[in-house]
Amino acid sequence: MNNLQKKILFIFVLIGFFSFSIGYMYSKFVWKEDKVEKVILRMDKSYEEASPILYVMKNNGVGFDFSIPYYAKISPESNDIVFELEDATEPRKIRLYFEKEIEKIKVENIILENKGNQFNVELNTLMSRDNLHILTSETGVLEIAVNTPNGYLETPQHYLYDTDVEFLSFASLSVFIVLIILFFLFNSFVNLQEIKFLSLPELSVILFICSIFLPHPVFNISLILSLLLVIKNFNLRQFIAEKFNLVFIACFFVLLLNNLFISEQSYLNLKPTETYLPLLVLPIYISCIRKSKALVYFPVSAIFLGVIMFLTSIVDAVVFKNISYFSFDEFAKFTHPVYYSYLASFSIFYISLYSKLEKKYKYIMQGVLFFFLILAGSKLVITLTFIIYVSLVVKNLKAASVMVIGLAAMAFFPPVQKRFNEILNIDDLSVIKEQVIVDNNDPRVNGLTLRLLLWQESINVIETIPEFVFGKGVGKATDDLLKLNLVKRGLGKYQRFSTHNQFINIFMRAGLIGVLALLMIVVFGFYKAIKNKNKMLLIMVIMFTFAMLTESVFQRVLGIYFFTTVLLFLVKPSFIDGRGQEDKEIDIL
Repeated sequence: MNNLQKKILFIFVLIGFFSFSIGYMYSKFVWKEDKVEKVILRMDKSYEEASPILYVMKNNGVGFDFSIPYYAKISPESNDIVFELEDATEPRKIRLYFEKEIEKIKVENIILENKGNQFNVELNTLMSRDNLHILTSETGVLEIAVNTPNGYLETPQHYLYDTDVEFLSFASLSVFIVLIILFFLFNSFVNLQEIKFLSLPELSVILFICSIFLPHPVFNISLILSLLLVIKNFNLRQFIAEKFNLVFIACFFVLLLNNLFISEQSYLNLKPTETYLPLLVLPIYISCIRKSKALVYFPVSAIFLGVIMFLTSIVDAVVFKNISYFSFDEFAKFTHPVYYSYLASFSIFYISLYSKLEKKYKYIMQGVLFFFLILAGSKLVITLTFIIYVSLVVKNLKAASVMVIGLAAMAFFPPVQKRFNEILNIDDLSVIKEQVIVDNNDPRVNGLTLRLLLWQESINVIETIPEFVFGKGVGKATDDLLKLNLVKRGLGKYQRFSTHNQFINIFMRAGLIGVLALLMIVVFGFYKAIKNKNKMLLIMVIMFTFAMLTESVFQRVLGIYFFTTVLLFLVKPSFIDGRGQEDKEIDIL
C-alpha cells in the first residue's frame, strides 16, 4: 500500500468520524419549536396513589436538576395531572418519578404543551430505570410496575430549540476543524503496510482485541469466531506448563462452586457463572495464539474510541454550553470511564516501552492518550499513570514534557479539579461515622466517601463464621442484602451501585476462600513480572491491584475481559521473552 493509498484510506476514516458525529446529533436530539411549558400525564391511577414528581434537565446543565422538583396540579375539568414548567428555561429532557410502590399502572398519555399546542410523547420510546419495569407498550398504553419507590420514566432524546441552530452549526464546524488537525497529526506515520501479511486467524485476534470495549454481544461473537480459528493450536502440555492459566481457571471454579452450593438459587440461576466464564475461556483462547502482536491494537482502539468520545463531547459541550461534557461519564459516554482510563494508561506505557515509531511520533500519541486519560477523569488512574511514567522517563526531558503538559491541563480544567477536590476535603469524611444519613442529597457523599460507605455496608452483610469463610453467595440475593443495608443507612439512591472494591466484593460473595483465589492472580502476576524482568507486566499487575481496590472489576464483563486478556498476553513467552523484549515477528499465529 503506497503513501497515496494510505492517505486516501485515512481520509475515509476521518469522514467516518465526521459521519458518526452527525449521526450522534440526529440520534440524541429532537427539535421543539418552543420551550415546553406544561407536561400532562394521564393514567389509570390517581395522583395520591402514584405520587408522580417531575424533574427536568435544564438548558446548560449536566444531568437533571434535583434541587427543583415539579409537583403536579389536578385539572378540575379532566382530572389530568399537570406539571407547570413556566420557570424552566428550555428544558432538555424530562424525567417522571413515581414515589410509591405500585403493582401496575396504565400510562395512557404523556403530553408536552407549548403555547397551547400539544404533542404526544411516544410511550414505547420511554426509558425506565431504578426498579420501574415496563410490562407492555403494544396497545398504545404503557403498562408499568413500580417495584420500589422512586422508579422513573425518562424521555430518550434531548430537546433542541430554534436558539440552538447556530450552536449546532458551530459544533459541526468544530468537529470538522478537529478532524483536520488529526489529519495533519497522524497521516504522516499511519502504518498500514502490515495488513497484507495478516492471516485470517490473526485478523480474528485483532478483531477480538478491538471489540473488547464495544457492546458485549459484539466481543462475545468476535471471541467465539476467533477461538474457532485458533483452537487447532491448543497444546495441553504447554497450557498446563503456564501456571498463570491454571490460576485464572482455579478462580473460576471457586466462583462456580460457590454459585452451585452457597448461592441461594444455586443451579436455578447460573447468570453469575456466565459473567465469570471468561476466566475459563480466555486462558484457553490465549494459549492457542502462538505469535501475535495483537496488544498493539489496544493503543489503536484507545485512540479511535477517544476520538469518537471527544468529537461527540464537542457537540454536547457546544449545544449545552457546558465544558463538563468533557469529563468522566459525560466524556466516556459509550463505555465505562474508569476502564477506558486503564485502557489509555496501558496504551501510554505500551507505546513508551515497545513502540518502534520515531520518538516525536511516540510523544504525539502519548500526548493524545494523556489528554483522553485526563478527560476520562479517573483520579486513581491519572495519579498512578503519572507516578509510574515519571519513574520510566525521569531522565528523558522530551518525554517528561508530555507529563508536565498533562499536569498543566489537569490543573486548569475545572471538571477534573472538581473531582480531585472531592478527595481533598477532609470534612466530608464525617459522613462515614453517621449511623443513618438523613439528607438523601448530602453533599458530603462524593466519590471517595461513597466508596467507604459501600465498603462498610458490604462487610456488614457477613454475619457468621461460615459466611466469613464461604461468603453469602455470588447470586442476586447477596446484592439484595447490600441494597437493604444501603436503604437502612439512608443511601437508597445508591442501591444500584456495586461494592467498588473487588476484594470486599468477593469476600461478601465467596468469603475468605474467594479472596485467596483472587490474591493468587495478583501474587503470581508479581512473581512472573519480577522473575522475567517484565516491566509491562509489572505495571499492569500494579494497575490491576489498584483497580480492584476501587472497582468491582470482576462484576463487569468488561473488567474481566480487559485485565484477563492483558495479563495473559503479557506472560506469554511468544509475546515477551525473558529480557522483556517484544516478539518482533509478525507472522501468522
